[in-house]
Order: sequence, then structure tokens, then C-alpha cells
Amino acid sequence: MSENYYRSWLFVPGMDERKINKAVTSEADVLLLDLEDAVALSEKDRARKITHEAIISHGEKSRIFVRVNDWATGMTLSDLRAVCVPGLSGILLPMVENSHTVKTVSHHISALEKERDIQPGSIEIMSLIETAAGVLHAAESAQAGGRLTVMMPGAGDLTQDLGIPTSNVGHHVLNAKIQVALASRAGGLQAPVDTAFFDITDDEGYRADCEQAKSLGFQGKAAIHPRQVKIANEVFSPSEAEIVEAKKIVDAFREAERQGLGAITVDNKLVDYAMVKTSDKLLSKARTLGLLTE
Repeated sequence: MSENYYRSWLFVPGMDERKINKAVTSEADVLLLDLEDAVALSEKDRARKITHEAIISHGEKSRIFVRVNDWATGMTLSDLRAVCVPGLSGILLPMVENSHTVKTVSHHISALEKERDIQPGSIEIMSLIETAAGVLHAAESAQAGGRLTVMMPGAGDLTQDLGIPTSNVGHHVLNAKIQVALASRAGGLQAPVDTAFFDITDDEGYRADCEQAKSLGFQGKAAIHPRQVKIANEVFSPSEAEIVEAKKIVDAFREAERQGLGAITVDNKLVDYAMVKTSDKLLSKARTLGLLTE
């Protein structure tokens, strides 16, 4: 997809070939192959090899990011050496609390791109904001520049850091989402991606979490099971009603402009240039997703 409209980001254990092969045939917009939480310490090397082969095999057809291990573990460089190969779209960098870590990892990726004849700057970085310090410093982290393109809040480690029961809902998580959304916008990044939802049997809860994230300006949401992918794709795609309303607003405003008007009402609601820009953006997204052909 073009224009960075990535709605569903499916986590897949980096050591599970069966799940990876299944995931590449799913409707997920992005695959997040995981070398961190989903892999036991004793399996890290094996997971690196399997993930390496998956990128080589599927990277040209699938948009693949890899979640590496936290820089503080000392394992990140081994992860990068294994996965920074042609076909990799990006790195998901966990436990980000400042721009320095992002810049350091970016420097190492640049060296690997040069060494392996990969287009310079083509491997993106997605930062995972999942500690109290990370949330408080999100705006600073978003200024790292370069290959940093998008941010994601992380609920699981955040609740652990705060010393409260693990949850992906609540005021603390909502605050983190808002901070990441504001930091992303202020830093000129893409719209952020929402955190995972832990209960894979609660479709309605997942849908509600997607709706909340969409209302905050997120572009999509993480999924930890293929059944969640369809829901994320539905919620983060413009609905038929949204498309109809946006088209009505744009058409009415363009006609009003020809008459010298700068603000009008549509269905008894004020419409000005800001609202028209929002409607234009929604229609552009609908066209990119194949939901609007005219």
C-alpha cells in the first residue's frame, strides 16, 4: 500500500516457521517478526536464523518489520546483523526512552546497509514506547529524525513499570496513547500504531480498542492473532458512511469556493478549510485502499 496506510500489524514469533508462513498469506498490512518477548533466551540464535530466511523469502512481497531485543540487553547488534538484509522494511525498537538510543541503532543499521549494498535509509525504525520514562520523553524521542518513521505505545511493559496489574486498557494506557499521538504529530512522523490487545477471544473489546485509537489519530493497531487482523483492517479503513459524508463536504465546499465563500454549513454543521482538508485526506485514503474509484 502507498501513502503509509498500514492498518494491521501482526506479531509473529520469529522462531515459528509455521506461523510465519501462515502470516505471509494473511491480510495483515505489516508483519512484525518478534525476536524479543516471544523468544526464549535459549532460542535467540535459532530465531535469528529463521527470521533471516523469512525476510529473504518473503520480504519482496510482504512489508516486514522485526522487533529486536532492547538495547540494554546487549543482544541488539546480533539481531541487526541477522535481519538487516534486502527485503527488510523496518526495525521495531523496544523500550525507547530517548532519541539517543534511536540514533545509535540507526547508525549501526546504516553501516549494515552500506556493507550489504542495501539502499541507504531504506530500513525504517519504529520506536516502542513502553515505560514511564518513555512516555514522559516521547516528544524528545520523536525528534530523532532520519530513519525513525513511526511510534507505538506498549501497554504490557508500561503496566509492569508502573507496578500495576497487566492491562491494555485504563487511564494510564490512554494517557500513553495520547502522548505518543501528540509526540508523533509534533515530530513530523507518520500517525502512530496502537498497542496490542491481549485477549484474543474478545473481538468486541479489540474492536473498541481500535475505535479508540482511530479517534486519537492512530493509523492502525497491533494484532497478536490473525483473527484480529480483519477487525483492524475494517476499523482503520474509511467506512461507506464516512466516504459519503466526506465527499458531500468536499463537493459542497468546492462549489461554495466558486461563489467566494470560505465557510458553509453541511447538514447543519459548520464546514471550513480545516474540515475540508480532513475530508480530502479520508477520500485519498479510500482511493488508495480501493474503496473509492471516482
